[in-house]
Amino acid sequence: MNFPRSHSEAPSAGESTRRLDPALPGVRKRLHALLLYHLRMGGRVLDLQGGYRATDEFLAKSGFSVLSMDTNRKRIAQARERTRSVQAPVGHVCMSMRELNAFRDNSFNAIVADLGTLNHVQNLRPVFKQFSRLLRDNGTLFLPMMNRFSVAETLAYIRRGRLKDAWRRWVTAGEGVPFVSQEALVWFHPLRELKRLAKGRFTIQHVMGINILTPTPSFREQYDKHPHIISFAHGIERAIDSYPFISLLGGYFVVVLEKFE
Repeated sequence: MNFPRSHSEAPSAGESTRRLDPALPGVRKRLHALLLYHLRMGGRVLDLQGGYRATDEFLAKSGFSVLSMDTNRKRIAQARERTRSVQAPVGHVCMSMRELNAFRDNSFNAIVADLGTLNHVQNLRPVFKQFSRLLRDNGTLFLPMMNRFSVAETLAYIRRGRLKDAWRRWVTAGEGVPFVSQEALVWFHPLRELKRLAKGRFTIQHVMGINILTPTPSFREQYDKHPHIISFAHGIERAIDSYPFISLLGGYFVVVLEKFE
């Protein structure tokens, strides 16, 4: 999908994001363009994992009032320091999604997750119920998810003879994956599960695939070895990432939902 020029040229999240995950600056720029395309300007946004990424900083600089949450006090402190110079309302709280009931009904115009945030939650039903309660009418829910099937990752593992790893995303139990400096459990929720949870509460506005032709962060060394090929693949990916079926072949997919009035 080609966004309006003002959205596609949105500023990047900054060097903090590049240091955390050098394989993702292009992906993050694409996510931020999609965010600006769907969010109503000037609203109040709940950022579900603001300590790890720099989405809170990006949204605040783009004119939104942001409340950013994270379960790690150190990351919250780093986020506060990172956004200290931002001339926009941005706050940070140390809390988990189990504590969302602390917020009042209709508190936010948008709720934004980061790449794979909800993949660390096994049961999404109570979380979606809270999202519906917290969002105002026509509010936006922005969910980038780790996909159950990744063409690029599967083929890369098969080429290396690691057949067991090639199908690791299909396991129904929690899969242990590296996360920052530790291992975390991940559940690969399919799109059909999100559609089922959204029924009666949200309408799906957009589905976009990420890392359809390009390597996932698990194979980030490919970005350094073949930069021109990866850049070419990114160009093709941008032209096809929102087509039905194709959008579900990447390492990630993004679902944008809107709450019913």
